[in-house]
Amino acid sequence: MTKQEFEQLNIELDASGLTLKSFMENRGFPIHQYHYWRKKSNSKDLSKSKNKFIQIGSIQSINSPIRLEYPNGVVINFQ
Repeated sequence: MTKQEFEQLNIELDASGLTLKSFMENRGFPIHQYHYWRKKSNSKDLSKSKNKFIQIGSIQSINSPIRLEYPNGVVINFQ
């Protein structure tokens, strides 16, 4: 099942008004398969965003230094 197929299945589930169990039985899928694909779909979304950089900024100019201290002892200073 692809992510698009899973998303379509969720749309149809919401529109059906049925419980998840009834909906999956009507489709001929075991309920554990739905949970498998839901977990797989969510984990793919998380893994896509793990290694991306994000830009941070401020509307106001900052005149004081910024210091980030991590639990492992790494310290980063921004002037």
